[in-house]
Amino acid sequence: DDAVFVFARPAQGGMPLAALRFRVADLPATFNFEDAQRMSDGPLPAQLTIAARVSKQGDATPRAGDLEGRSAPVAPNATAVEVVIDQVRD
Repeated sequence: DDAVFVFARPAQGGMPLAALRFRVADLPATFNFEDAQRMSDGPLPAQLTIAARVSKQGDATPRAGDLEGRSAPVAPNATAVEVVIDQVRD
């Protein structure tokens, strides 16, 4: 029942632009950000990084021990982007 948050961020870093929430039991998951809650107005940048974090606490705040992964930079309309959750947050 751990929460998994999937974020779209500018490729150069910064605050998330959009986020989705799943449960670990839902993985692997197919998703898009068209209906996701946007955290900022305006157009998306030309390149995004898609990141995922497993939260034992169930909220989006990053904590030590969370499991994480991120994609290489991709276009906002990219398809078949794979994010492997393979790192432990310090």
